[in-house]
Order: sequence, then C-alpha cells, then structure tokens
Amino acid sequence: MSTFSGKIQEIPYISVDRFDGENLESQAYFLSHCHSDHMRGLTNKFVNEQLVENSKYLYASRVTCAILKKNYPNIESNLKELDVNVSYIISLDNNTFTTTLIPAGHCPGSVMFLFESHSTVLYTGDYRIHKNDLRKFNVFRGKTVDAVYLDTTFFLEEYPAFPARRDSLRELVRIARDWLDRGQNHHVNLIVCANYGYEHLIRGISSELKTPVHVNQAAFEFYSLIPELDRSVTRDARATRLHSKCRGFREPVCVEDQPNCAVKSIKISAWQWRGEALAGGISSLDDDGLHRLCYSTHASYEEGVALIEFLRPKRIEANVERGEPQADKAMRELIERHLGMIGGGEEEEERAEEAPKLFELGGKRGKREREQSFGSSSDEEAFEMPKRHTWWNGGG
Repeated sequence: MSTFSGKIQEIPYISVDRFDGENLESQAYFLSHCHSDHMRGLTNKFVNEQLVENSKYLYASRVTCAILKKNYPNIESNLKELDVNVSYIISLDNNTFTTTLIPAGHCPGSVMFLFESHSTVLYTGDYRIHKNDLRKFNVFRGKTVDAVYLDTTFFLEEYPAFPARRDSLRELVRIARDWLDRGQNHHVNLIVCANYGYEHLIRGISSELKTPVHVNQAAFEFYSLIPELDRSVTRDARATRLHSKCRGFREPVCVEDQPNCAVKSIKISAWQWRGEALAGGISSLDDDGLHRLCYSTHASYEEGVALIEFLRPKRIEANVERGEPQADKAMRELIERHLGMIGGGEEEEERAEEAPKLFELGGKRGKREREQSFGSSSDEEAFEMPKRHTWWNGGG
C-alpha cells in the first residue's frame, strides 16, 4: 500500500497520487492509476474546490481518465488525457517541465511518470516490469536519471522473484479446468486482493476456457471501459461457472450457498510466497481445499534491483513503507546497498554531460492541438521511443 506523500522533491509545485494536506497547494496533479491508496484525498470536495473552482488540472492516462469521468462527472474539463510514450511540455506559472507516461504493467491504465526539468525523475507508482524488458524502453536512452520514486512493496530479500504472468495464467487454467471437468455442478471462485489489477488473468482464463467470468456490477462497468475485456466478463450467473467478486469485493461467491454446487476457490496473491516457498511450485493446496496461486502485480526484489541497475539513479525514495520497523529498516539498507554498488562521482557527471537532451526548453515554443488516440497498441505493449511533443501553456 502506497505511503507516498505526493510531493516530488525536484518538482515541488506538483503532486502525484496524493490529494490532501500540503498537496492542496500544488499547481497541478498527476494520477498513476485508480487504486484507492493512490487516490487519498481525491473526493468530490477536492474535485470541486481544488480543480473546478481553481481551474487546475489532473493528468493521467486514457483509461484512468475514463474511470475518473465515470466517478466524477463534473471533472471532465479538468482532466488531461496523456498518451503513453509521448513527451508533453507543461507550463505552470513560471515553471516548465516535461512528462512522459511509461506503461507500468500493474493494472489497466497504470503508468510511470518520467519528469524532466532541472532534474530527471522517474516516479514508478505501482509497477511490474520483467528485468529482460527494461531495455525495450527506449524512452530512457541517453538520459541520466537523478532520482527514482520506487514501488518498494516487495523490495525485500524474502521476495526474491515471482513467476512470469504467463506462467501464473497457465497454472490457473490448469487448476480451473481440472475442477470444472469433474461435473456441471462444479464452479470456480477466483479470490483476488484488489478491485483492479487481475485483468490479465480474467482475460486469459476466459479465452482459454471459452467462457466469461461472472463479476459484480461495479467490476462489469469498469471492464466495459476496456474493449479487450468486454467479452471476458458477464453479469449473468447462469452463463458461466467462473466467478470473481460476483456479489461484491470480499463477499461470498454467488453459488456458494447452493447445496448442489461444488465450489473450488483459488486465492490469487503474492504475499505468502516468501523465501523458498516457490521451490515447491507456483501454487499450493491447503488442507481445507483452498488453492493458492502466486501472481504479482508489483515488482519482485529481483525486478526492483534490475530497474535500479538499469537506470543508475543518484537517489531513491521508497513509495511503500510497511510500518514495521525491522522490515522498513531492511528495505532502506537494501536501497543504500544498491545505490553504493552502482557508484557515482565523476563518472556519473561525465555521463550526464554527454547524454543528449530530449529537447531544449529555451527558444521559441509552439502550441498545437492533436487528437488523443492510443491506436491499436495496449499500454503494456508500447515500448517505442517518444515521437511527438505537445506543449500545454498554463496547464491548459
């Protein structure tokens, strides 16, 4: 769960993923994705008093903006939809900087923000990127990243690695198919730990088993915003034997109280898979019949280290602290260790001087409007170098 304050030290006049306290004085706001721990303070009162009345703007991806418009209908004129892998020049009063959205691989619409002003800063939000995919992100080519605000949810040695999502999906399909093949009265209940973030599994199991997943109304309305998922879910309990949150988050599955139904529950999470737990496989069966499947939407320790080694930042700030002194101390020590291992000093200064700039802030600037479009690429498939720059004067 995010404990980030919302303030980027290098760009103090904006706020990211936090909308209360000192953040109320910010000139503009950024939201990485629509999970509640990243939306603290984002209420109707905030929307009305901070955004609408003061003509401020909130910047986010297309999917995130669609969710916000649904929940806050009067926010539309205060939202700025940003495409991934496009560099936007933003001017706020006397301050100018750029931001580039980078796919975060956490949930639909989730992004990292690369901010460039006098310093270059990456705010990861929640992210999961395999270490072998980092070099596909050409947006970092030729840049020296000064600071990383890092998702440290699993940045501990007790969570060394997680299975690839395709492997977790393959195991989920195997467990579900084995159960469903036992009879028409057999149903599967997918237990997930958040309202959003498991769409890869929902879409995958629906495709493999040729049947939609029964979900609740709120989830159905959310998935309707994502064209790739529109045929993967249903509100008709009779149309499928796959269920997830069909009565609401953390509520019993709709067929559990039917005496003629046999329900297999599969809990999808990463928290229990510490240390050597994965040595026995990526799923386990409890004595009470509950299946547990390892699946993470956050980076493992290994993936976090890979990002640090790839970017070689000068400073790292943890976005997630557990409130457990021993664990938080271990996490901070690991960060310091890896910062020390990548070095610094004259070599880094020379690298910064030689690095080509994405663009120069000085000189004549133009303003142009363009159609907002994602084309045919999904957020998690887009790795290209930013090709365009858009200038927004005064945040508008």
